[in-house]
Amino acid sequence: MEDLSGRQLGRYRILEPLGEGGMAAVFKAYQPGTERHVAVKVLPRQFASDGDFVARFAQEARVIANLEHQSIVPVYDFGESDGYAFLVMRFVDTGTLANVLSKARLTLAQVCRAVTQIGEALDYAHGRGVLHRDIKPSNVLVDGSGNCLLSDFGLAKMVEGSIHITHTGGILGTPAYMSPEQALGRPLDSRTDIYSLGVILYEMVTRRLPFVAETPVALLMKHIQEPLPLPRQQDASLPELVERVILKALAKDPADRYQTATDMARALRAAAGDEHGAPLPTPPKAPVVLPLSKQRKEVGREAREPAQRNQETEKAALQLHQYRRAQRTKASTLTMIFAGLLAPLPLILPFELQKPPVDPPAVVPAIGLSLYVLFGFLAVRQWRRGKRMEQELETKAKTEGNHYCCACGAPMRQYYWLHYTLCVVLFPWGLIGLAFKLKKCRECGRAYPTYAASRG
Repeated sequence: MEDLSGRQLGRYRILEPLGEGGMAAVFKAYQPGTERHVAVKVLPRQFASDGDFVARFAQEARVIANLEHQSIVPVYDFGESDGYAFLVMRFVDTGTLANVLSKARLTLAQVCRAVTQIGEALDYAHGRGVLHRDIKPSNVLVDGSGNCLLSDFGLAKMVEGSIHITHTGGILGTPAYMSPEQALGRPLDSRTDIYSLGVILYEMVTRRLPFVAETPVALLMKHIQEPLPLPRQQDASLPELVERVILKALAKDPADRYQTATDMARALRAAAGDEHGAPLPTPPKAPVVLPLSKQRKEVGREAREPAQRNQETEKAALQLHQYRRAQRTKASTLTMIFAGLLAPLPLILPFELQKPPVDPPAVVPAIGLSLYVLFGFLAVRQWRRGKRMEQELETKAKTEGNHYCCACGAPMRQYYWLHYTLCVVLFPWGLIGLAFKLKKCRECGRAYPTYAASRG
């Protein structure tokens, strides 16, 4: 997003940029009426041109503005000006939990206090029907007293229905902290935020993320499929009871997690033997030493990088989702065939089981044949539908030049010609690779059809 320094948005004078994420940019601003500094979160200009988004933005902003909790950053105002939609929040200049984690190792008492404060904020919001959907350390502000303040409530929900996101088939959130059900695009409830809080807890006690991958989609697939690396393998000094709390919070199935965030915080305090906890260290302020022209250049560079990653995530996620749908559709063909074979049995068996067997009326075989024909027709239709979806995916892969392995989410790469030659000489299946032009994912070893325009 462009630097809005010096511009006027409604009643607020924009002073300087504070940072930019995947969905919005944050600026420090001055409010003349109250003579105070505020943080103004500005959404990209294209969102304000979407009539549905404007209505949804106003509705969600009113809900968020009514969240009044000591551990939630208050929203003072919202509006539209000069083609931008914006939220006005309390200005906290001491930094975020991400800054704290990059500088210091937290004690268990500090971790308990942070999780308790974030958990209380989440339960308060969940009780009013508000999900966060993007819990991560950079969305947790730390004030001068070391207290945690959760920000950006509802921002993902405001943006998720926009035509600018929907048309790209994108997913919203941060892959490193995203729950399996959110990665799969399933309906969400409060337990998705509890999973994300569990990832933050894992990171606070081990100083590393549970899953790391080269691409966003590969990272999402790890959250969905891979077992959680045990925290005590990262830090042997961690109490076993604390590890159990983390494992429960990060369960793949939402039903196996804590059902409320305060339950999770209470279990953590009991496991750590801590009732009150200690405040977090105040993040050091980072002085601005660059000239304004270089600051703007840095802000522009940092803004492009997340945008580029988001585009890659959206493109890959859409291809992966379409591939899996096509495979499920084709697989349902066998279900239809078996259903057609078994459907006449309930009609015929009563006559066959009688002693002596009785010939069924002529209408029974006719009904059975009709059922078989019906299910056969449905099976053919499902098969053709799956093939059509695969053809659409092939076209998309050719035009976008980006195709991802549907087993592990990593980019697939073309075999070299020498590899093909050796496979033909040494292994019979190499002939199949040549005949059908397969390529193999280096991460999981599975082969899938390749396209001329694809690139890993």
